[in-house]
Formats: sequence, structure tokens, C-alpha cells
Amino acid sequence: MKANPPAQRADQQGFTLIELLVVIAIIAILAGLLLPALAKAKEKAKRTQCMSQMRQIGLALVMYSDSNDGLVPTNHNTYDFANPIAEPNILQVLIPYLGGKLDGVSPNPVYACPTLKPSASFGTTPASDASISPNQMVLDRKLTTITKPSSIIVFQEGTARSSTLLTEPEWYSGTRNHYTQWHTYIQVSPTVGIEYSSNAHEQGGNLIFCDGHAAYSQYKKLTSLDFGLKNTSGQVVPWLASEPSSRQEFVPAF
Repeated sequence: MKANPPAQRADQQGFTLIELLVVIAIIAILAGLLLPALAKAKEKAKRTQCMSQMRQIGLALVMYSDSNDGLVPTNHNTYDFANPIAEPNILQVLIPYLGGKLDGVSPNPVYACPTLKPSASFGTTPASDASISPNQMVLDRKLTTITKPSSIIVFQEGTARSSTLLTEPEWYSGTRNHYTQWHTYIQVSPTVGIEYSSNAHEQGGNLIFCDGHAAYSQYKKLTSLDFGLKNTSGQVVPWLASEPSSRQEFVPAF
């Protein structure tokens, strides 16, 4: 005679629907708590990588300056800056010092912050891909003549990667030794404004100074003096959420 199977014990039963829903809810809550922390850790890793790249660029700048009597190319607004036939420019001439090839084809990833995406307006090429802007005031003179080089910024980050070399600060109305836009604040609507300079990492950016060292600063803590500039009244201008302020005329502070 065939034996009947043993009855299933109550404590061997599976989860009820309510219990499953509770577990799913707990997992969702934990994920909601963990994902922002993971995203923040990922961004911190990118910021650290960017800082490492900026230090490499700073070292390359010092080596180039030492080999060229303190002089650097002054050209700016150069499209496809890494192209061998482009006008000599600061990003182009540093490529060999960064271990890259100046052939217009080989990638030069050290110039591109891993946090930032290519610009919708200017785009990038395999060789010309940068997210930093040089200080035109510094390019216009020998690095060896910059007073307090450890305090003067020579490169700052933008908010996108581009194949075009743009200086910032730049010449004021095209006039040498007069400058503007050490930061670029744009009022995109009556109630919303955006800072487009040194705003790649948590409302700040990595910076390279004239002595080659790199450091991080929030853009709101920067002043015109950090770029070696004062306004035409001789005043140091702090960062202001003002488009007219960012576009006023500046002159060298030394």
C-alpha cells in the first residue's frame, strides 16, 4: 500500500505576500540611502583623477618654461589646438612634455576632466579634447616675471570639454594687457544664473598655479587677485553672481 506523504510543517512554509512586500520595501529604502553615497564616492574618485592630471600639466608647464626662458605661446581661441598645423598654443606645446604625440590623431586624455562631457557647441576631436582654460594675463608675459607664482592661477577648469582653446580671463575688447571674465557668470533667466568657470566639482574646480602646483577651490571663494588682476579702479573684485561684474575691465595687479 502506498504511503501518504508527510504533512508540511507550519514552520516550513514560504514567505507570505505581505512579508515579501516588506522585504522589497526595506531593500528599496537601503538602495535609496546607498546610491547617493555611491554616486558621491564615484564623483570624488573622478575629482581625484582630475587633480592628478592637473598636477601633470603643472609639471609639464614648469619644464616647458625652464626650456624656453619662461616664455609660452600667447595664441588663444585656437580651433583643434592639438593639430600640428594649428598656431602654436600652450596646450599644443605641452603635449610632448606630457608623454603624448603631436600628430593630430593620438589622444591626449590628460587635458580632459573625467567628470565633464564634450561641449555641444565646440565638440572634441580624438587629439584635441580639453576642459581647461589658460589665464591670458599669464600667457602675455614670462612666467619668471610673475610675482608670487604660487598664488596666481594659470589654468582653471570649465564646465565642458572642447577642441577649441579659449583663454579665461581673456583680452578685454581685444586689447592686450587689459582683461575680462576671470569667471563667467551668465544670467540664463530672471531668477537663474550659472557659473561656467571652475564649476566642475561640487561648485568648484581644480586649478593650476604658475609655480606648477595644483589645488581645489570653490568658485565663490575666488577673487580677481587669484588671477593677478584688479579692476581699473585698483580694487580686488570678489566673485559675484553678476554678469556685468564678470565682464568688467581688469588690469594686471603687479
